[in-house]
Amino acid sequence: MLLTLQNYSLKVIYKPGPEMYISDTLSRATAQCTGRGTAYQRHAICSLQQEQQDVQQINQADYLNVTDHRLAQIRQHTDKDEHLQSLKSMALAGWPHLKEETPFTVREYWTFRDEISVQNGVLFRGQKVIIPKSLRPEMLTRIHSSHVGGDACYRQARETLYWPNMQAEIKDFVSSCTTCNEYAHEQQKETMMSHELPTRAWQIVSMDLFSHRQKDYLLIVDHYSDFWEIELLPDLSAETVIKRCKAQFARQGQPDKVITDNGPQFTAQFKRFASEWEFDHVTSSPRHPKANGKAESAVKIAKNLLSRALRDGNDPWKAILQWRNTPTENMDSSPAQRLLSRRLKTTIPVANKLLEPCVMVGVTDKLRHRKQLAKCFYDRTARDLPELEVGETIRMKPLPGDHTGLWRLGTCLQRVAPRSYLVDVGGSLYRRNRVDLRVAEQTHQNTPYTHLDELDHSPGLRARGAELRHEPTECEASTPPSSPARGPNPT
Repeated sequence: MLLTLQNYSLKVIYKPGPEMYISDTLSRATAQCTGRGTAYQRHAICSLQQEQQDVQQINQADYLNVTDHRLAQIRQHTDKDEHLQSLKSMALAGWPHLKEETPFTVREYWTFRDEISVQNGVLFRGQKVIIPKSLRPEMLTRIHSSHVGGDACYRQARETLYWPNMQAEIKDFVSSCTTCNEYAHEQQKETMMSHELPTRAWQIVSMDLFSHRQKDYLLIVDHYSDFWEIELLPDLSAETVIKRCKAQFARQGQPDKVITDNGPQFTAQFKRFASEWEFDHVTSSPRHPKANGKAESAVKIAKNLLSRALRDGNDPWKAILQWRNTPTENMDSSPAQRLLSRRLKTTIPVANKLLEPCVMVGVTDKLRHRKQLAKCFYDRTARDLPELEVGETIRMKPLPGDHTGLWRLGTCLQRVAPRSYLVDVGGSLYRRNRVDLRVAEQTHQNTPYTHLDELDHSPGLRARGAELRHEPTECEASTPPSSPARGPNPT
C-alpha cells in the first residue's frame, strides 16, 4: 500500500471520530445484497466446499508406514486410555472457546488443538501419531534401539510420533540405559584446582618416578622455583627412594609438604619417613596423574633433555645445567636464581658481576599471575561435576587392561579429599577422582567386601599393611601425564 501511495502527494490531517461525518456515515450505509452473487463469488464458494470435502476424505492412517497389526494395537490402546478418549471426544465435538473450560486431562493439548484429528480410531497431531501411555515404554525402547544419544533419538522420534513431555522422557530413558552407561565416554574435564602458593624456595615439592632407556629415576621438583633434581635409582624399593630423598633434603633442607602419587614406594615406610623428618605427605587419586601435575610436567622436561642430549652424544648433565640457568617465561629469572639466588656458571661466557648472589623479589606475585592466567584459559572448556553423596550408586571408569571397557557399578563410601572418593566396586575398595566416577542410572544394594584394592591408606581402612591419609588434594590439572616407572603397584 505504501508503494502505491507514493504516486500521490497527500496531506494527512488528523480528525477525531465524531468529526468524520462522511466516512462514518458511509460505513453504516451498507448496500443490501438482493441477488445470489456474481459468478466469481459462486465459483469461490463452490471451490471452498470442494476443498473441504477433499480434506475430509483424507485418511491419515492410510499413509502410515505400519502394519495393520500395529495400527490395530495403537487403536486398541487408544480406546483403553482415558485421557486420549477425552481428547478424541473433544476433537470430534469441538473445543471450547476458553482454555479454562477444557478438561484438565487434555488441557496440555490446547495450544495445538487445531492440529489434532481422529482417523480410524487413531489420534494424530498433524502427521504425527499420538501414542497412548501404555505403548510409550515400548516406543522408547524402539527409538533407542541403536543406543544413540538423547538428542538424536528425539530428532528421529519427533518426525512421526508425539505425546506430552516426549523429549524429557526420551532423555530420561537414554540416561538410564544400562548399556549406554556401561560404555560411556570420558567425562568432561573439571576446572583447574591448584596447590597453594609457596612463599619461599623448597617449601612445597613434588616427586615422581620415571624410566628412561631402561633406567629408573627419582625426580623432585620445587613449586617455588621450578628447579628439579633427578636421582638414578638402582632399584624401585621404598628404602632406595627414601635414601635419595634424604640426600636431597640434607642439601636443600626439609620441605613443609611433599606431594606424590600412590606408588608402593610412597606408602607405609614413606609415611614413617615423613613423620621422622616432620613434613606433610600428600597423595593424589590413583589413575589421575593430573593431580600431581607439577611433577609430571618436570618429568616431561627431563625426558626431553635426556633424549636429545644422548641423541647428539652430549653430556646430559650439561643440558640440565643449561636448562636450570635459562630464565623462565614471564618470570624474569631462572630456576637457579629463584632457588639459589644466583646464576650458575656454564660454558657460555658471562661477566663476573652477573654471577654474584642476588635475591629474587616478587616471585610469589608472578607465580600467582601465571597460575591465574593458566586457569583462565584452562577453565574455558571445563566445568565442575556435582559432588557425590555417601551411599550414592556410581559407575567407575574401566581399569587399565580391562578390554571390556565397561563402567562398573559401585557405591560411594567416603569423600577422602576434594574431588577424591572412596568407592566399593564389586566388593573391592578403590579411591578415584571425580572424573573417573559417574552417577549411576539406578541403585543397587552394596555387595560384601572381599578384599581391599587401590587405596591410599587411612585409620580404620587397612589395605596392604598401611593407612589411608585424608589430606590429599586434586591439583595442577594443566599438564598431560607421563609414563612413570613402577614396581608392583596396586593403585
